[in-house]
Amino acid sequence: MFKKLLSLLLFFITISITAQVPSSGLISHYKFTNGSLNDEVSSGASLTNTAGSLPKSINDRFGSSVSAIENDQSAKIRRSNFTSYQSIGDDHTLSFSFWMKTNTNDGNARNLYDKSNKSNAEFSTSPVSGEKGLAIILKNGKIGVQYIFGRIDNIVSGGRRYIRRTNFSNTNIADDQWHHVTITIRADITSTGSAVYQNTTVFSSSIYVDGILDNSENIGPVLSFDPNISFDEDLSSYLFQVRSASLSSSTYYSDSFDDFAIHNRILSAAEIQNIYRENEDCLIFPTTDFTITRTSNNNVELVINGSGSFNIAYHKSSEPFSNATIISANPSGTTSISGLDPVRYFFYVKNQNCNDPNLGWSEAKISGTSILYVNASAVGNNDGADWTNAYTDIQDALTVALDGEEIWIAKGTYTPDSSDRTNPFTINTENVKIYGGFDGTEISLSARDNSLIHNVNRTILSGDLQGNDNGSIFVNKPDRSDNSYHVVDIRGDNVLLDGVTISGGHANGANDFRLGAAIYITSNIDKFTIRNSRLEENAGVIGGALYSRVSGSSVQNYNVDSCIFKNNVSTNVAAALFATPGDNTSMNFTISNSLFENNRTEDNGSALGRGLSAIWLRAFNTGSVISPTIVNNTFVNNRNEGTGSSDFATVGLSQENGTFGTINIANNIFWGNTDNSGNTSLAFGRRTDSSIAPGISVSNSIDENNFSNIPMGNVINSSNSDPLFTDAVNGDFTLQTVSPAVDSGDNTKIPTGIVTDLLGKVRIHNTTVDIGAYEFGATSYLPRYLTINAVNGTVSTNPNFTNGIYNDGTSIELTATPASGYQFDGWSGDVTGTTNPLTITMDADKTVTAMFSAVTASVVDLEFNKEVKVYPIPATDILNIEIVNEYQIKKVVIYSLLGKKVIETKETKVNISELVNGVYLLMVTNEEGRVASRRIIKM
Repeated sequence: MFKKLLSLLLFFITISITAQVPSSGLISHYKFTNGSLNDEVSSGASLTNTAGSLPKSINDRFGSSVSAIENDQSAKIRRSNFTSYQSIGDDHTLSFSFWMKTNTNDGNARNLYDKSNKSNAEFSTSPVSGEKGLAIILKNGKIGVQYIFGRIDNIVSGGRRYIRRTNFSNTNIADDQWHHVTITIRADITSTGSAVYQNTTVFSSSIYVDGILDNSENIGPVLSFDPNISFDEDLSSYLFQVRSASLSSSTYYSDSFDDFAIHNRILSAAEIQNIYRENEDCLIFPTTDFTITRTSNNNVELVINGSGSFNIAYHKSSEPFSNATIISANPSGTTSISGLDPVRYFFYVKNQNCNDPNLGWSEAKISGTSILYVNASAVGNNDGADWTNAYTDIQDALTVALDGEEIWIAKGTYTPDSSDRTNPFTINTENVKIYGGFDGTEISLSARDNSLIHNVNRTILSGDLQGNDNGSIFVNKPDRSDNSYHVVDIRGDNVLLDGVTISGGHANGANDFRLGAAIYITSNIDKFTIRNSRLEENAGVIGGALYSRVSGSSVQNYNVDSCIFKNNVSTNVAAALFATPGDNTSMNFTISNSLFENNRTEDNGSALGRGLSAIWLRAFNTGSVISPTIVNNTFVNNRNEGTGSSDFATVGLSQENGTFGTINIANNIFWGNTDNSGNTSLAFGRRTDSSIAPGISVSNSIDENNFSNIPMGNVINSSNSDPLFTDAVNGDFTLQTVSPAVDSGDNTKIPTGIVTDLLGKVRIHNTTVDIGAYEFGATSYLPRYLTINAVNGTVSTNPNFTNGIYNDGTSIELTATPASGYQFDGWSGDVTGTTNPLTITMDADKTVTAMFSAVTASVVDLEFNKEVKVYPIPATDILNIEIVNEYQIKKVVIYSLLGKKVIETKETKVNISELVNGVYLLMVTNEEGRVASRRIIKM
């Protein structure tokens, strides 16, 4: 590879890139260089703008600056009249060629070129008298041509019938890449000499995309008395808008355009190929043809799809392109780039055959760091590169975060704005993972002390913009009137929040500003997860802490795990959490290992609280389906204090116009929760909806009211026994030794991937999970990662945990099974030997490789096989081997059925007494290399 600064290349002479447009029959050619509307063929045919702003100059398909144009939706550019024939009776032929780049893909007919007198975006389906001409149109992402021709059907009266023809490309070109388009139209006119119809005409049109014929159509012959029934009318023409009418912007072509040429003849396929391929090595390299993976903060892998020789340029995002380092791409397609600083870089690719140093480069692709750092106390460069140079504002990191990046936030209090209540922390980027609870020195996520994320190292996202909240929480408290309506607004898909405290949200406004004070989700979000977090002291009308109402064609998956919802208030319903899928939307909502404490619904003047003090999962909208999983949670001291209509339950699972899917409710505790009369509330209710979730059942749970409104047959292994919290008065809801909740849960109900309780301790201790959010007597969970390599065989594990992650000290049995025709030879890596199955202890991260080798069945010599005698079968201690022709034995090998070699010897009497009983494979090899085999039985 070679390296050089791009700035040195600027001394080279730039090659002039000019498409080789044929001159024969060329009526006009517009290059649009520097925004010029001049005709390269005739100065009298230059374009003039008649409406709106001039198109802006942009980079062309080679990346050359101010060499193409882009309409801003208002330009209407006129060209004077021309005809496609020399005199009446001649054939009419036209060719239009141009380059375009668009990402517009809708059902509107957008006029790129119009030479007609139509009054709408398209010609009428049944054309009326007077409609005539042709237009080039973009519709549904495809480029096409429409034209009208008329014929005289009655010689006496001169009555004319009009016919519309439409031809669109098969290829969708709305991919935001440059494409070359050629459209040809022909009217072949032949005089018949007939007394009635003197002329026949055959019409045809063809569309070429990127030099290749994409679609064509023909009509005719058409008989007419009129020798001039062509599509080409005596009219001026316009770019980007309909010629003779002022229509809405939805009929405008408003994207990129370049090198527009018009010929009064049909361009040949070879000519069209030559136009497209001229200087093709310097065409902008598509960003879709290469990918970038940031393997670490200092390393990148860039993969180019396709064959050829390419250059790669890269530079820091804070620097100009002239500072880029250029290297030759690895011919294999994958280029590793190391030595990067932990900042963002721009990467570009071009074809090496393009000799102009300034042309052909792709648009920039950004490679972010794997982690962006935020620390309110950082005093360095504040570029997010590390803890020293961390951003001090979370929103700065959110603004620049790329798909898949992580944001690490150190302890401290962060507000979304200094004074604007309507401005939350907005997360727009997909797949972003946000972690809080750091002390600001960690170099790995595993170094974060999860026992400190809710105390010493709290990362607080606060809606208390003035820092003046004081005392109890009410929706109309004056000291909260300046708080953020929403603290966090989720607009990116698959966001993870982990280890944060969200408080002080105050959704007391109108419309959406009354929903979800801590977290607000209404965009089309398919997946969202929050874990190891606290949502406390937030107030709103519905969903005081978290509100979600989403719609979409995909199934939504929402997960709340190991969270605390405490002291949240709603003046209508669901003080902690509200979720409902939109019309025709399915949602899986999982709540696990979480504590819901002291949340309440209340009245606010004439606005009456309607209960469901903690949660409402509602199947309300038409065609919606919600599948709730509520497992291993603790609900304590939640209060319904409103006076509106309701059944005042703690959790609402109700349906109106939607339905419920699979319902999984198990291992929960409901204790100390009250209705609006101060009595023990129902665990599950419906507020005023048509019904509670049909078929609801509860297993292995404790409820002070004993789930009285659920049919007895649907309440399994549950009770109303006091759960015996350690110190409920002081907010300690862990379990005492003698608690009936200890070892009383159902392991099979635990959602996949859940391995810890609310405190980060092992979720299943003493073989059976406890009821509630806390596991009694459990040790802290220390993840150990097991990586298994196996080729030509497989390795099974028992137990088989998610993603190969085990708690420290777990014993695992590994069993190697060879593929057909292979044998197991042994283990390598962090364990060695030939024992199979093998038990290992996960006291550290481990990598284990199972080694297999081929056992080719064809080595068995059938004749030699007949000469070998093995007895007795079955055998208990000594196995005898005899060879009829007294060949010398080179070796005897016995394998288990798993392919493990258990005995190797040269003796003819083999002691098998130490083998476990079972079936084995015996292989005998003589000095000539001939092999015989037997299946033996050890008893």
